[in-house]
Amino acid sequence: MLRRVSHRIVGSGEFAFPVVPALVDHYLEILEHTARALGRPFGDGRENLRRLLVEKLEWAFRRSSGSTVRVRYATSPAPKLGIDWTVSAHELTLDDQYREWPRTHEPPLFGTYPDARLMDLARTLGPPESTSCLDVGAGTGRNTLPLARAGFPTDALEPSAALADELEAAIRREGLSSQVIRADFLASRLQLPRTRYRLVVLSGVCPHVRDVEMLARLFRRLAGVLEPGGVALLNAFLAVDGYTPDPVVEQVSEVAWSRAFIRQDLATAATGLPLTLVSDERVLAYERAHLPQWPPTGWYEGWSSGRDIFELAEGESPIELRWLTYRRDE
Repeated sequence: MLRRVSHRIVGSGEFAFPVVPALVDHYLEILEHTARALGRPFGDGRENLRRLLVEKLEWAFRRSSGSTVRVRYATSPAPKLGIDWTVSAHELTLDDQYREWPRTHEPPLFGTYPDARLMDLARTLGPPESTSCLDVGAGTGRNTLPLARAGFPTDALEPSAALADELEAAIRREGLSSQVIRADFLASRLQLPRTRYRLVVLSGVCPHVRDVEMLARLFRRLAGVLEPGGVALLNAFLAVDGYTPDPVVEQVSEVAWSRAFIRQDLATAATGLPLTLVSDERVLAYERAHLPQWPPTGWYEGWSSGRDIFELAEGESPIELRWLTYRRDE
């Protein structure tokens, strides 16, 4: 009787899967579970559905790791006992995601205070008025504004229009001289106000870098905009010694804005460039010890310790955010 009744159950819905091609079989298990719950287990169409999933996941992942693949399902009308599946890819760029931040997150979006490591480093480079700074991926100005207030000639680079609008408004309100360049740091036609900078900071930028080739392009641009003897401060997620992320971890870390690299990736990206790594420190430990307010945001602590990828206790994640300081050789 229950089998007969189950044939009369109808259902429909939609799944939105993060674009992690390496998890295709996990996603397929979720769909299989849904089909069984509706009394219509997979038949001969399983492999065709898997092929469609792989195709859409790989396409969308190449376009942007923020994209989704959506699977709509609906039970077929009687007397046919099956499920109709529709698989589609939906591209969502990084700019699309950041455009939503002012609407979906309470200010301050990235914290009230500047990065402690940045301000401590800036003070070691000489008089503020002679230490020109470039804040790459400046967001709403969490680092740009304090640097400029302290007398450092500071330019901001921010590709997201929504964030750049907020930063420009703040600069005008405070009467600062900082310029906002609305561009991607890796854009081939990038025009900067200065030829070279004494200090370049990339806070929260490298977690969006997709691969070693893109990292190498970033390092080449850094070497080009730093003056001899100048320094670049960046934070990046690095695997602990002895651990190498597999393709699943690499893809999931991209989706979670926590792209994980190994130290050899850094060395490869900097090969042949006049850049020397002079310090390598744990972000969470440094900022927790030096920021006047902790945590800076509700998400920062878990994100910087790698727990947006691995649901582990603090200190047990095999990746973590590190402060890396590079000096351009004279």
